[in-house]
Amino acid sequence: MGGRPKHGYRLTPARQEGSGFTTPRPIPWAIPAKELVPSALKPTRARGVPKEPMRLTLAFPILAVLGCTASTGTVSVLRVSITASTTHVTAGLPVTLHIVAFNEGDRPISVHLPTCVPSFEALDAGGTPVGPGDGIICTADLPAPTVVPPGRSVSLVRSWLTRTGPALHQVPLASGTYRVRATNFRVLPGAVSRYDETLVSVSD
Repeated sequence: MGGRPKHGYRLTPARQEGSGFTTPRPIPWAIPAKELVPSALKPTRARGVPKEPMRLTLAFPILAVLGCTASTGTVSVLRVSITASTTHVTAGLPVTLHIVAFNEGDRPISVHLPTCVPSFEALDAGGTPVGPGDGIICTADLPAPTVVPPGRSVSLVRSWLTRTGPALHQVPLASGTYRVRATNFRVLPGAVSRYDETLVSVSD
């Protein structure tokens, strides 16, 4: 029975105290520690593959480039101003309003002008709309947008009767100061409309 036993153990005599005989005791063979872990399970890294910290470091320049690209985007602004033919008027009398839409950007702006909707609104001291009323009747199809080149403008002229209420039942406005501003200049994507306003004082 020479060599390594079948089950990986060898028998050595062990003496019990107080007895006259010995019993075999299994002792495992001494196996080198490096043989206990198969080579297939050992972690390896292919040549030329950078460590994780290097890969994270390389990602920062990419994110920086993307951030700079997003921050350089600009939006064209259509500035819509309005002026009144007078700043003081008797209630119920008309005021002529001049509306100018100016392209402040460096690209053309396409805008739907307010042809079948109110092109301005009047608000009282509390911010409640009181004009121009719902007297606009329009059955025409929506016209094609107007293209406003950079540094150019398009203008409209409207009349405000300084009255409030439904079209057939309007009454003169109460005395007070009203904010009048343009509205409904609908620009296509890539631009925004910003409205200025003017003040008109109405008296009895």
